[in-house]
Amino acid sequence: MTTMPTRNAARDAARNVSRNAARDAARNTAIVTDSNSGIGQAEASLLGITVLDTPYVVNGTPQTGSDIAALSAQMVKGAAVSTSQIAPGILMDTWDRLLETHREIVYIPLSSGLSGSAATALMLAADDDYAGRVYVVDNHRVSVTQKESVYEACTLASAGNTAVEIKTILETAASDASIYIALPTLTYLRKGGRIGKTAAALGNILGIKPVLSIAGDKPELYAKARTMEKAADLMIAAAGRDIREHMNGREYQIAAAVSADAETAEKWKRKIMTAFGLRDLAVDILPPALTCHIGPGAFGIAVTAVSPEAAALSAKAAS
Repeated sequence: MTTMPTRNAARDAARNVSRNAARDAARNTAIVTDSNSGIGQAEASLLGITVLDTPYVVNGTPQTGSDIAALSAQMVKGAAVSTSQIAPGILMDTWDRLLETHREIVYIPLSSGLSGSAATALMLAADDDYAGRVYVVDNHRVSVTQKESVYEACTLASAGNTAVEIKTILETAASDASIYIALPTLTYLRKGGRIGKTAAALGNILGIKPVLSIAGDKPELYAKARTMEKAADLMIAAAGRDIREHMNGREYQIAAAVSADAETAEKWKRKIMTAFGLRDLAVDILPPALTCHIGPGAFGIAVTAVSPEAAALSAKAAS
């Protein structure tokens, strides 16, 4: 089996392909995603894509951006938080603007299992103004796995693949990714209604640290640990098993994501690098869409297979 050892390899491949003779092909297809991918505006500019901010609500007030430190502080103080969708008007205005300079659009939103955003976008894209020009990808991705999909879309578009081809490639690989996230408390799962009040209280008394898995739609309880260190070990083992059993000799990406402090993030990064023999590792901040439900102090790992089409193009660009 092979691995692309860092997120930077996929990102740089997407950028490099976009800089070569295929640049004109890239202009035919615009790539759009949302901030749940973890791609900021500076990186979006380098990639030549559009990133829309996904709003969330704190104590009844809509917010945008990815300041997880501020969101976490508010959650610790007991703020009522929830997620929201990008307004249809904003989405359509973005599409209209891009279609003035591009032939078609690939839109990669947050997983339909976590939000209604994809369903809304699919409905809008069926309108006569967008049918055959806007293609919405629902490949059940969020955070670091969603980001990998965007990188692949950039590479494929720059190589001349059409929007419908990109959509097909990404959705065919929908199940080729997994995420594991460890939570220091059950409190925020209870507030989000994912577990009962009694179960959460008992779990917190017993010091249970849940490990969630996301391998498709909604987060599911994967395991329970008595310490975060043990939870970390469980996630490393689970990611290793997924690589052995599901990557089938393909290239893959390993990435980390956290809603924790810098010290915890660095410790988690080093643990993953040691376990998988990596020279470097990208660590993303978990997006509000997940942090609102799981709370601060969480950390996770993701394994994402690289599609054969994108792997071949990245290898060609690197040669």
